[in-house]
Amino acid sequence: MKKTYRLFVSVSAAACLFIMGCSGSSPRFTFGNNGTSSSKPRFTFDETPEQLKVEAKELKAEDDRTLSPNALREEIGRMERQSPNAATSRLMSAIMSYMGTPYQIGGTTHSGIDCSGFTMEVFNSVYGIQLPHNALAQSELGERIPKDDLKPGDLVFFITVGRRISHVGIYIGDDLFANASVSEGVTISSLDSRYYKRRYAGATKINTTDISNGN
Repeated sequence: MKKTYRLFVSVSAAACLFIMGCSGSSPRFTFGNNGTSSSKPRFTFDETPEQLKVEAKELKAEDDRTLSPNALREEIGRMERQSPNAATSRLMSAIMSYMGTPYQIGGTTHSGIDCSGFTMEVFNSVYGIQLPHNALAQSELGERIPKDDLKPGDLVFFITVGRRISHVGIYIGDDLFANASVSEGVTISSLDSRYYKRRYAGATKINTTDISNGN
């Protein structure tokens, strides 16, 4: 009886942790003042598997600005050539290296990656900045900026399901952003697409000035 009870408590505790990690506690989009995370990132789910299914269905129905794989590579290549500095060029190269990587919840590698894992890995490799592995947590870092002031490397956030931030991408210019899409994997999407335009929730600029002004 005692063993059964302890097993029940352990399973219940694990379930609670999972739910807390998936849903969070704050339905509002909030930003921190500035700075980045200095602690080791801890993964919490951006969305539950059920929410991901809903997102994938809606994305396929409403994303009317999807580019073909060849067009995606041409667009990234063009932006890489036009990059104003070495840091932006490295950003485009890092994004290019993940193009086509399949979506995997909790993933952080070229074999499979999710949206916050993608931004976390790119920022770490390009800027040496460690972001948390969670879209909502990332939205609380940096300086909030208006949509008209977006520059390559800024983070853009979306409320895809529910009432809180659940998706993040990296702005690359021309109203386009790189992201790990649940339906397409790592791809380039448009802020003007019907799907993302309706769900746009804001943007932040992470302080990369010292690195961006380098070679």
